[in-house]
Amino acid sequence: MPLASAQEQANTAEQRYLATIQRLEREVTDKNAQLASYAGRQLLIVSESKTLLQERDQ
Repeated sequence: MPLASAQEQANTAEQRYLATIQRLEREVTDKNAQLASYAGRQLLIVSESKTLLQERDQ
């Protein structure tokens, strides 16, 4: 196998590896945003529930 061909294969593998890492980083960022949104909604529900319970108990 010529050296240039081996180097080209290594470069191609490196590019695929880096592209995969970037895709996974985007997926993690998206999932973190979804999780933060979900957590925010849950906190709002808890806050509203607490307010309703306090109003009921007065």
